[in-house]
Amino acid sequence: MFGAFVEPDEEKVKNSSLASRARLYMAGITANMFLALLFFAVLSVFGTQYAVLVTSVQINSPAYNAGIQPGDVILEVDGHKIHSIWDLKQALQEKLCNNIVVRHANGQTELLTVCRKANEKYIGVYVGEVPASLVGLGPETARAIYYIIFWGFVINLSLAMINAAPLFVTDGAQLLNDMLVAVGGKVGKTVSLSVQIVTLLLLLLGVNLRVIG
Repeated sequence: MFGAFVEPDEEKVKNSSLASRARLYMAGITANMFLALLFFAVLSVFGTQYAVLVTSVQINSPAYNAGIQPGDVILEVDGHKIHSIWDLKQALQEKLCNNIVVRHANGQTELLTVCRKANEKYIGVYVGEVPASLVGLGPETARAIYYIIFWGFVINLSLAMINAAPLFVTDGAQLLNDMLVAVGGKVGKTVSLSVQIVTLLLLLLGVNLRVIG
């Protein structure tokens, strides 16, 4: 499911031509990018419409007492269409009693009134976003399929980008080094090392800025 870094025989690589080494270094990057595009294509097939699916309900919570059940799809809250968890949170914040339209697992639509006490922050449901086309498979199956495909895309794209970056141990670094050495000899090797150091410093700087921010 997930591509991997290429770990060839070092002696064979060293004695091969630049073109052969380039193809070898690109193999891992290409594999990860291909898998990322494949997962993205599958996500695109699901469409852009998402549904908010109830995965579990706390016993004796406002949602439980109103009749909301695991597997329900929340369609509307007080007339507002719900397409994301953010939509749901915003709609529920407006008042303590909400008219919620749900579609049960059997396909029936029902209007339920869910009321919270003043000291209750939540109605007692756990929800997830899944493509609307997967809702009919059930909450657990729909979430499992969606998250496997979504994280397959994210992980493979991340691996492709990391492996392509000139960062010492990556295939991108090896490719850059071999090309610059072939062109400029020792000077090329120095330039390659400098590029890798600068890339690493920029990466560390970006991480530090994110932590500080």
